[in-house]
Amino acid sequence: MSDSAIESISDGKIYIAVVSSLASSVGNGSGNRRNEVIDIFRKLRNIIERYPSLTYVRSENILNVLLVYTTPSSENIQYIAKLLKVFVEGDNDDDKNSLESFDYDLEEFANWISKETHTSISNEVSVQKTAFDILNDTNGQAYQLQSTVIDDSESTQNSDYRQETIFRFVQAKTFQASKYVNDVHSLSPLFQVAESYPPFIKWYNGLIKSYSYYWDNYGSLNGEHVSLNDFIRLGSFSNQFEALINPLNRNAYSDKLATGNWMSHVILPLIVYYKKDFTPLLNWLFSSKETKFEGSPSKKYVLWNKVIHSIIQFPGIEFQDFSEIIKYFLASSYYYAIFHEDSEKITSIEVIKIYDTIKDTLSLTSTEQEPLNIEIKFSEIPHSSSVNEFVNSEVNPLRPVFEPTGSSIATLNEIIETCRKLYPINKLTISKYLYLNRQDNNDPEDKAKEIRKIVANVNASNYTKLLESVRLFYGKFVGNHEEEQLKVKEIILERLLFSNLFDVVEELYATKEFKLPVNIYFEFVLEKFWESFNSASNLNDKIGKLKDATSCIRLFDGVTTDPELSKENKEQIIRIKHLLKAVNNIKNFRISVERNKPFTPYQLVNTFGNVGKFPDDEHSTPLDLVTLILEQNPKSFLAFEKLYKILNDLLLFFNDSEQKSDTHYFNRLKSACIESSLASNNFQFAYTQTMELFDHYIQSDTNLNDIWLTFYQVGKYVSPSWFDENPTAEEENEKIQILCKQREILSRTLQTLRPTESTSDNSKVIIKQWERVNEQIEEHYTDAEVAKASTFDHGNAQYDVTENIGALANDLLNDATTTTNNASEKLSNLFVSGLGWAIGANRN
Repeated sequence: MSDSAIESISDGKIYIAVVSSLASSVGNGSGNRRNEVIDIFRKLRNIIERYPSLTYVRSENILNVLLVYTTPSSENIQYIAKLLKVFVEGDNDDDKNSLESFDYDLEEFANWISKETHTSISNEVSVQKTAFDILNDTNGQAYQLQSTVIDDSESTQNSDYRQETIFRFVQAKTFQASKYVNDVHSLSPLFQVAESYPPFIKWYNGLIKSYSYYWDNYGSLNGEHVSLNDFIRLGSFSNQFEALINPLNRNAYSDKLATGNWMSHVILPLIVYYKKDFTPLLNWLFSSKETKFEGSPSKKYVLWNKVIHSIIQFPGIEFQDFSEIIKYFLASSYYYAIFHEDSEKITSIEVIKIYDTIKDTLSLTSTEQEPLNIEIKFSEIPHSSSVNEFVNSEVNPLRPVFEPTGSSIATLNEIIETCRKLYPINKLTISKYLYLNRQDNNDPEDKAKEIRKIVANVNASNYTKLLESVRLFYGKFVGNHEEEQLKVKEIILERLLFSNLFDVVEELYATKEFKLPVNIYFEFVLEKFWESFNSASNLNDKIGKLKDATSCIRLFDGVTTDPELSKENKEQIIRIKHLLKAVNNIKNFRISVERNKPFTPYQLVNTFGNVGKFPDDEHSTPLDLVTLILEQNPKSFLAFEKLYKILNDLLLFFNDSEQKSDTHYFNRLKSACIESSLASNNFQFAYTQTMELFDHYIQSDTNLNDIWLTFYQVGKYVSPSWFDENPTAEEENEKIQILCKQREILSRTLQTLRPTESTSDNSKVIIKQWERVNEQIEEHYTDAEVAKASTFDHGNAQYDVTENIGALANDLLNDATTTTNNASEKLSNLFVSGLGWAIGANRN
């Protein structure tokens, strides 16, 4: 038999024996038997190195046998891994010891292994046929296993043949084992054989570990899962992605299923394995309609945040790898804000949560680039039914801010930062931001409306923060438009005024930032003054609305020296100050216009403001107010100076258009106080004040015709004590003193009155009263003389009494008209020269 025939027969016998050796060591094969097989594989490796041209006993064929005839259901994986390592790489010292005495040639080794495995076949033809059949069947099965999992484009280019061989075997064996097991950890000994080979590491991390996490934390706990075998069979990236992403479409029931963990342990390793293709993840995040988006609107933003956060932290992934994710995230933030998440459609809490989440996501991609200028025509943004349509529309003016650049990120970050700060105050959303910042926005009222919202609830505790918000809004939307700047300043100062923040207004007005034209500023302060003044419930300027009105004076004082302040406005400030002076004096008196209601500043201005506007009998005048004070406050007539200040200040405020003489109101007030004192039985006060009026008349040549009735009442006064039937001497003496003073007052009244159409009748009344008073005086003194005469000699009594009475009358008349510092002429001269017109005498 030729050498080639011997070699061919030996080749077949060895191949059959190897198959038999594995078959004999399966199942419950003893440890010794397995060790024998391991020794066979050591020697077999040596034979293949010495006889590389054999047909059956070749490395790939032996590995196929090891692949096909060992299964995880019947063999220990550690044993299979040992055989693989020994056959492909050897195992150092064990190999050396085993092969020291091994010097068989091919035929000898064939006989030895046949004996060891009990596979002796004497028929040479049967050997060849059996080996051939086993080879074809084994390689066929092996091919089916290998073709499913091995990517030649990845592995065959590697120069390390032994490691590549191991890797191919591990891949195929894993697929075979997946028919029986899903727990990848049980295959660990097999994986350890190839753990240092880079292609294996990539394959293991990308597919096996991803599925292992899936199985441990989801598949093993749920009936609806993808088996390891089915997962490997899926083959394509998209199909495997769908299988592994599916748990995230359901509600997570453990932290292991949390989005961040799932991305880091399952999805991203898979993406990296498939050359960092983020397309399936992109579609799942922004186009999928799965249940992951059901519930609150903020849910999708939280998902995007966790996914992007995981991507950025995952080693080996650069920004350009996932830039499309960022592009769609930017676009989706605008898309949903404009078309689906208006503040009227979702709750404020949701909006704030969305903005916080977007802000947190953007912070993951820090950039120092400047934001883009996004002044667009808001009306030109096309209505889109999906994010894809929104992103890809050629006519979308927002397309530049979708590009995954630092400027686009900075732009959205600026918008979000603004909205986060202002939304709680004025409901500023992304959509409204774009609308207010639109290129064709020429209506200042749009922005004014937002400013009003910001400062609507300003108070002493929050004004600093709200002013910061105003400045933020001002800087973003107002810019250098003078008309809008003026409008914003007006709104802010007006709102601060009506929130009673006078110190803040004063401080801000002094700054260039909030400076207004002085006359506009004056009008705002004036409006605030009248709003407060008219709303005050009492006259106490230390509390309430009147205090607020008084505080406006300080603001007025700050502009009175401004040369730009108009003359009319300066005069208004002066008049208002007089009004408040009057109020300050009035508050010390009790006044009631409406029963059981306190007197208010509004009543003061509204009820007693008839100064040259209407006939006096139609509306009340300031003098009527003073008269009311005198009526409702006993002895208030003693405070003449204060009452006069009140009257004078009110007249200055109401701007008396009649321009009456300086003494007109003085006389009228004096008259009212005199009448009030008489009502209080204080004749001495009435007498003193009346005489002062006469003295004032002489010095100022004042016409006292309009207050003649007051003098008449003084002359007609009757003390309650005069009605006593038995008056004391003291009371009699007091009475005669009052009567004499009354006669004096009436005399001077007649002398003071000036002829008019109406004074003739007035004088007659006064003369009659003078005669009555004079008669009482004469009667008093006559009675006194009679009583005195009764003590004289009765012989001459009748003559003396008659003579003395006539003389006494003349003396009394003379005395009565010359009392009180000779202020009038004798009564006889008075009648002849001063009152001839009053009694019908000819002036000439």
